[in-house]
Amino acid sequence: MNEWPDDESALSHFREWLEDARREAQDLPDVTDSALQEQNGRPVGLLQLIEEFTSLRHEVKLQTKSSRGAQEKSDGLLSTLQQALDQLEAAKADAIASGRDMAEPLVSGLVDLDESLHRGRLAIESARKRLLEEATQELEDLRNRLDQLFDLQPWWRRRLCRPWHEAVKSMYFRRAVELQRGVFDSLLEGYGLMQSRLARVLRENDIQRMECIGNLADPHCMSVVEVVEDDAHPPGWVLAEIRLGYYWQGKVFRFAEVKAVQGSKN
Repeated sequence: MNEWPDDESALSHFREWLEDARREAQDLPDVTDSALQEQNGRPVGLLQLIEEFTSLRHEVKLQTKSSRGAQEKSDGLLSTLQQALDQLEAAKADAIASGRDMAEPLVSGLVDLDESLHRGRLAIESARKRLLEEATQELEDLRNRLDQLFDLQPWWRRRLCRPWHEAVKSMYFRRAVELQRGVFDSLLEGYGLMQSRLARVLRENDIQRMECIGNLADPHCMSVVEVVEDDAHPPGWVLAEIRLGYYWQGKVFRFAEVKAVQGSKN
């Protein structure tokens, strides 16, 4: 208690308590002071009441002091526990950073391998398309030459040999095209198996390739290294990927290098 009540107010409350005690005492059977002293073993009066109140006040102070000491100890323990938790979080962050640093070379290798396979597949598909177009054109020229030679034959021989001539042309040209296509299809199938296995490894390590073509260039994950004019698409539209970009654990691991539509000059 930091402030004492007003003296008059305290005396007024004490006086009321004495009046209540006197009225209650009148309702009790008559008991002499000597008998009361014999019963309690000590005299009862105002001094005794003050002594009891003083003793009670000291006990309350001791209990308050003890509680304050316990609270201070609890605060100290909580502070120590918080420091330990902070150190644990710092150690965890250091361990994660250290593990990330150790894993970056592996992630970089997987990313380079995925890009190499991707570029290799694109090159094979482009070569397949070009060679099939060239082979088709050569076969068409050969077909025309065979027809010219066939037209030089006498009419009766052409009449007899035309079914055979058409069957041979069809069989030969179809076989030649299938042979060319089969070589590339086998190669692309092998590439597909390697890419599927690598894609599974990338997923297991939380590595994701960026999808850039057909989207607007994002400066947070893409670098525009080439711009072109194209009225069919809005400014910033990504037309091609010069270098693939990747995410690792939800963050940009390598920026993508793209070719995009030039922005407005206004």
